[in-house]
Amino acid sequence: MSEGAGVGFSMDFGNWEAFNKNVSTALSEFKWQKWMIRAADVAYKEARRLCPVDTGKMLANLSIEKGVDFFILEDLVFYTSFNEYGWLNFMYGGDERNPKFYKGGYRPFMRPGVLAGQDYFNSKVNNWVKLYLQSGIAR
Repeated sequence: MSEGAGVGFSMDFGNWEAFNKNVSTALSEFKWQKWMIRAADVAYKEARRLCPVDTGKMLANLSIEKGVDFFILEDLVFYTSFNEYGWLNFMYGGDERNPKFYKGGYRPFMRPGVLAGQDYFNSKVNNWVKLYLQSGIAR
């Protein structure tokens, strides 16, 4: 069993080539990458806001890896995945005769963070496309 958990969002720049070819305007890779970096910041901020804090260890270990076309939220604390995906009836101690189980649901924070970042990115692209089409250049 691996420790910790990670989730992420990415864009395929293969699609970027087709998009760029069909849309001959000023949407530069720089703008695209700027939106992705900002989306990563939005995701990280939302994950920190939603992170359950009992001891502060998960919050202190929450990190983000940013690339030009992706970001990954990661937390290497071993019980992060139990918070993110649930831990009801997961055995954590005791023995066969008297096992001890975690009791409770889940408190996701990384997946909602990634979704917030993805929503930000998608809204930027959608707004740009809408403005592009309204400008009449696309005709």
